[in-house]
This record gives sequence, C-alpha cells and structure tokens, in this order.
Amino acid sequence: MEIIKGTNTAEFKRLYDDFAQSVFDVSFMPWFKLDVWTDDCEIYCMVHEGKIIANVSVYKMRMRIGGKKRSAIQLGAVGTLPQYRRQHISKQLMEYVFEKYKSVPAFLVANCEVKDFYPKFGFKLLEEKIPVTLPALKFKPNRMVKIKYAPSVINEYLKNRVALSKRLQVASALPIVHFHIAVEFYEDIYYIADFDMIIIAKQFGNVLRIFDMITRMYFTFDEIAPYLDFKGVEKIEFMFQPDAIIENYSLQQDIHCEEYGLFFTKNMEFTNLDKYPYILST
Repeated sequence: MEIIKGTNTAEFKRLYDDFAQSVFDVSFMPWFKLDVWTDDCEIYCMVHEGKIIANVSVYKMRMRIGGKKRSAIQLGAVGTLPQYRRQHISKQLMEYVFEKYKSVPAFLVANCEVKDFYPKFGFKLLEEKIPVTLPALKFKPNRMVKIKYAPSVINEYLKNRVALSKRLQVASALPIVHFHIAVEFYEDIYYIADFDMIIIAKQFGNVLRIFDMITRMYFTFDEIAPYLDFKGVEKIEFMFQPDAIIENYSLQQDIHCEEYGLFFTKNMEFTNLDKYPYILST
C-alpha cells in the first residue's frame, strides 16, 4: 500500500470515480468533465494493487469569519472501500494530511454514522441550526423560470456575487459549488429576471430548501419571496447563513443530519454561525 496525491489525468479520474461510486454511490465524472479542478483541491489516496482503496480530500479555503480573514482546510470525501475497513487506513491518511498541514485550522462535514471518528483527531462538533421563514402570501406568477445548468454562466455570476451573510464569506470555492450543481442540483436551477438572480432550490413536500441565491444585485429576501412560486410550500429552509438578506428568521433544531451531515471544526471558531452553506461543503 502507498499514499499518492491525485493528478488531473484521465487515468486517475477513472480510478477515483470507480472508488467514489463504490464508497459514496456518487460519480465524480460530471465534475471532472467541467475541468474546474484547481490547485486549491488536493486528493490523497491509499492505493493497493493499482486500485484506490481509501481517500481524504483537502480543499484550501479562504474566508472572512466575523469580518476577519481566515485560511483553513476543509476535508471531504473521507472513505474506505468496504473490504478494507477496520484496518485504520483512513486514520493513516488523516495523520498524513495533518502532518502536511500542521496547526492549520480545519473543518469538515461528516456523515452521522462516523461522528465518533473525527474527535479522535481534535475535531469538535459545532451544533448547527437551520434558518427558517414563512413563504410569501402573494406571488408574482411567471416571474421565475427553470433553466438548464450552464457552467460558464454560473461562473460569471459566482465571480461577482453579493454576499448572503455578513458573518461568513467564502472565496475560491467555485469548484465546490460546481460539484454540487453538476452532481446534485442540475435539475433545481431557477432564474428571476427582475433581480438577474440564479436560485438553487428544491421542494420537499411542503418545505422549500434554498441552497443558494446568486446575483450581482443587492436584495432582501422579502423582495424575492413573492417570486418563489412553488406550490404548497408552508416553510422555507435556508441551507446557508442568510443574515445579510433577512433580519427576522427562526432557527430549526433538526438539521437533516442523514441528508446533509454534521459540521466539525478543529482549531477554529465560526462566530455566530447558524448554518455553514451546504453548497460549499466537500
């Protein structure tokens, strides 16, 4: 067995996609084909007999937390093939990464099933809550349209977007957003022309979950709410920190752990953060 660093080559992408589909039941090929992989993303794999058997990915994050500039690493895609588990291979990869990034603040979003694993490496669970509000009473029909995923268009909006939060702003995360859209939300993209806004949102029964609102215009959520013409919605959940666009919102204890994971931090604080943006998690 040996630890290798992933490379932006066709052969590595094939091997990695085989691993990801086996462990996470997700194909990375839609993301690989976008060619948005940058030096901010590092992939560390344990390889055995020409096959990737375990992985820890590192994404270098540049943020403002409570108005202060911070740098950190976000870990993601931590996993091991079933037949190689209970051999401490993920532990070896984690130790390798933290040897390389000594004393660098870190965070990650983890599956609920492995919540006891990360405290062994100094991570602490941050108790998130989901900001929620009620839908508008009146709607403006035909003002919101569904659109197809166009990576080049998304790029331009992301580069010049207004912040949704004063407590947390994240730079250099364009590849992460593209991963979620290309793999998870490619059928959940909407456009509101009056605000030149792209919205990533998905309805679950009577609940609307908004994952991102991307525009170059300053706005308040009260201005946007009448455009969200989803039928039968009784509650809106923000899967991000929305304090810059809405003043009065409630906080929901149920964070849908099984679907969106738990938030862990190491050697860093997120000041007054209710919800780290799901669309920026790796």
